[in-house]
Amino acid sequence: MQSRRQEIFLHFTWSTWDRIPLIDSATADWLWPMIGEEARRNGCSWAVVGGVADHVHVLCALPATLSASDLAHRVKGASSRVANQRSSTPFRWQGGYGVFSVSPPDVPAVEAYVRNQARHHGEASTRADWEW
Repeated sequence: MQSRRQEIFLHFTWSTWDRIPLIDSATADWLWPMIGEEARRNGCSWAVVGGVADHVHVLCALPATLSASDLAHRVKGASSRVANQRSSTPFRWQGGYGVFSVSPPDVPAVEAYVRNQARHHGEASTRADWEW
């Protein structure tokens, strides 16, 4: 993945409210693609999404014209609105988020990590430095 001059690779993570496990596999099947599409709709040329029942990871190429906080706010807001429309269980993300810049040579490793969240968590092999 080549970075363009006007983009920065960012790895976001945030959890459900109180880390309540609200995201089952059926929800993840539509929620992860929806989050990626919302990131692209807001100017990211590229986005990968993965997660487990109580949190999500988003790796994206953020344009220079958009702040990380604006993207997080927009994506979290849009995805929680849709989740509440699609489910009888109230859905809410935590108030904050974590975001880390990723150097272009590290993008493939972080992408694999984001795409394989279920396996990482199932094997208790998460990268503590990326989770914290």
